[in-house]
Amino acid sequence: MGKELNEKMQKVVDTCVERNHELIPKSQEIIEVYDDFARNIERHRQALIEIYTKLDKAHSMLMQGEYADYYTKHLGPAQTSVASELFSISDEYGKLPDAIKKEFETILPDREGLITTMNSNSKGLRDIIDEVVSINSFINRLDGMDKLSDELNALSEEAWVYPVDVVHSEIMNNKAFIQPIWLHGTQQVNPYHVELYLKFMPMFNSILLHEAKAKKVLSLLRKINSNLPFAELKEDKPYIQNVVKGTDNSVKVDEHASIGSNNAIGDNAKVE
Repeated sequence: MGKELNEKMQKVVDTCVERNHELIPKSQEIIEVYDDFARNIERHRQALIEIYTKLDKAHSMLMQGEYADYYTKHLGPAQTSVASELFSISDEYGKLPDAIKKEFETILPDREGLITTMNSNSKGLRDIIDEVVSINSFINRLDGMDKLSDELNALSEEAWVYPVDVVHSEIMNNKAFIQPIWLHGTQQVNPYHVELYLKFMPMFNSILLHEAKAKKVLSLLRKINSNLPFAELKEDKPYIQNVVKGTDNSVKVDEHASIGSNNAIGDNAKVE
């Protein structure tokens, strides 16, 4: 149990409740923005996964130079080994034509436009979160509100961008590529479908991350405001420090020495 708020703290709490209440409609508006935005992003995200899966099944499993962009010509699973002879590629494979690449890319959104919209929306969301954090910065002094305070601060401090290296690890982990002897020493590059995935998926995932933050800040605002009318200050905990006052000089520290019953060297030592 905490202790009753003094007059000054009660005014702070009342002001906080009022300002939080004003921010709830703003938070709802940003959620509506993200609901539409994220719905479109999820559609594009699924399209990207389908493109990646299709091309991954058709890929030559080579990562050396131009051969990294070799896929089966029918863009379906391979029927033969990619290396038909010692120094040649099976006729089933060919370099992915630019026209096919463009056809896949038209399914996906304009990347530059998407970045502009994402940055604009995330700025509005950041502004709301920063304001909520600032208004409620004192709640960690209230009894039983540490968890809400920590969750609120985490919204601002935790990642806003889904890392490219995490996405790369997710799709490349445990994937085995072919390394023919005759291509030894050729620079390894990401295949087209991997590059396309890395170009869009971190951004898609970041937007979905922002949507989750928007919903979380509204939830926290409501929880905080439902707790504040009953708020109490944390009880001051007494500070206890053990200080060793003196030692029992009658005890020699040798192989037979022992710790005294009062947790100091020698039974006549005093601990407070």
